[in-house]
Amino acid sequence: LFIGTYPECRLLRVHRESGEVTDFGRVGTSQYAVAVAVDEEHVYASTAAPGELKVYDHDGTEVADLTEHLSDSPVGTLALAVSGGILYIACGQEVVSMRPDGSERVARTIPEEDRYIDKLTVTPDGRVLALARMTTNYYEVTADALELLGTPWQDVENQGFFAIDDETVAGVSGVGHVWSCPIGGEATVTP
Repeated sequence: LFIGTYPECRLLRVHRESGEVTDFGRVGTSQYAVAVAVDEEHVYASTAAPGELKVYDHDGTEVADLTEHLSDSPVGTLALAVSGGILYIACGQEVVSMRPDGSERVARTIPEEDRYIDKLTVTPDGRVLALARMTTNYYEVTADALELLGTPWQDVENQGFFAIDDETVAGVSGVGHVWSCPIGGEATVTP
């Protein structure tokens, strides 16, 4: 289990069976290590403003600092996801993707009406979906754009966004509402 901490902005690995904790060190100068993503080879960790992004081996050795590849953002980064060897970063007004070495970088600007993308999720078939703060518009992240899929709820900060399967997503609002919907379909909201 990998955890980003506050206020020390550290990345920790907790071994579930033994309870042993491995400290990967400080991710950046922020107080918030806000996002962690893991694939077979790497652990990715990013921070709130000023926004930093690091890549580690699973043993805790830092492999790369990708901070220079982030977009300018007053909030830093808000979410990470990894699919098919590509890292996706919610970074201010953009969703950025790149390889673990920073190559093949693509930036997708979010629509003006969306404040930020604050959650990313990956479907079992590898599609990356992005959920916007406040509008709750959600998108599929394509090769070079964001494709609007729906708006299950309005005017909320998002606390969770999950691909249940290839056809269904669910979310949790900052005020405790839970919603679910078929991708692109109408949502059921539970207060």
